[in-house]
Amino acid sequence: MPRTERLLDQHVRPQLTRVGMAHQGIRAFDSSRRKTRLPGPLRVQVQTTNRCNASCIMCPYSTQEKHGPVARMDDALYDRILSQLKHAGTVRSFTPMLQSEPLVDPKITERIRKAREALGNQASVHIVTNGSLLNQDKADAFLAAGIDYFSVSIDAFREETYRSIRAGLNFSKVTKNVHSLLRRTPQPRVITRFLKQPANAGEEKDFIRYWKGRGAAVFLHSLVNRAGTMDILPQNEAAQRSIVRQLTRRILHSFFPFCPLPFYSLNVLWDGRTILCCHDWKPSVLVGDLSKQSLSEIWNGEVLNNCRHLLYSGRSREIASCRRCSYVSGFWNPNLPYPKQIGKAPACLKNNA
Repeated sequence: MPRTERLLDQHVRPQLTRVGMAHQGIRAFDSSRRKTRLPGPLRVQVQTTNRCNASCIMCPYSTQEKHGPVARMDDALYDRILSQLKHAGTVRSFTPMLQSEPLVDPKITERIRKAREALGNQASVHIVTNGSLLNQDKADAFLAAGIDYFSVSIDAFREETYRSIRAGLNFSKVTKNVHSLLRRTPQPRVITRFLKQPANAGEEKDFIRYWKGRGAAVFLHSLVNRAGTMDILPQNEAAQRSIVRQLTRRILHSFFPFCPLPFYSLNVLWDGRTILCCHDWKPSVLVGDLSKQSLSEIWNGEVLNNCRHLLYSGRSREIASCRRCSYVSGFWNPNLPYPKQIGKAPACLKNNA
């Protein structure tokens, strides 16, 4: 693949696909009937285990006490979920990770293989990991199982910064694992993630330059308080006043006048309980239980559709998990006017919806 086309594939198309899914989910919602026309979710995250091997300063997991044996999703439940997702035929993005480190699950490779077989080529099947357990043998197994890409959270350019953020992990080991992936022929798709926070301030440009120079895509995202679960420092006031930032927010706000996540995504905990949002660690809002209910009962059920209606109507504060969420109050600022009607998607989004 030519370098220009490869860079487009790694950096631009995934972003357009994500935006396209959000727009499609919102357009499919009929607020007057409180129903969605989508027969199933476009993006799915499944928690196959509830454990992580790290204790990171920006993650609620570091404040949680874990006792007893590790909880893992039952094979029969996982297979049942995949079967229903296959029947719905809507999934475009599937990640066997939710509020955990997926590689702690000894069955994770087999779970990837099953998802690939069930969802076919219409869905992207990928992993989000801290990379500490992503050695060469594990990478071989993932690639043989049909994984589409690896997304590795690093969040630092310097080792001392990494140690201050990701307690319990080894910077050299993680970067070695990522370098090993990038040296493969053909090179798999690898995304290195950088969560912007006070601890890594000033390292963003070096991080981007370094990893892009080695063939990885870079995903930058901002600190959020995980649906009010954690206290976070306010964002830099100068950045908030930036003309470019304000203009970008208003343009995006015209297409997404409220948080779009519940309109296109589904998040399933290890025991089948389904939560409203991947950021909700308490959890504050359960929308169903796939161990007892069908996918259609939950996806177009009263609880989830009522939450969508409240978001659509600008009443996010009436939802427990949204009330203190910095993701909602920060980007979807209530001072910005809600459009009377959602605008049409531009052609570039329609092609990826």
